[in-house]
Amino acid sequence: MALLRQRQLRYRKIWSAVASDSSAAALAKAENETKIIAELTAVQGKPIDIGGYYRPDATLVSAAMRPSQTFNAILACLAVD
Repeated sequence: MALLRQRQLRYRKIWSAVASDSSAAALAKAENETKIIAELTAVQGKPIDIGGYYRPDATLVSAAMRPSQTFNAILACLAVD
């Protein structure tokens, strides 16, 4: 339960930084919004290999769940303690 709460607080910190109008990440997100949406839309409805149903490969799942390289780069710029 404590790990879940820690993860929730971490994501809240990330999204509050992205949502902040003064944030560089928010500015980058706004400038690249159409590109991010296009990257996300391009993968919709296509089958994805995640390495199995019962024991999926963590690397393949991570790649499938984060298909926008532009948005991933913006998130990587955020400093999270």
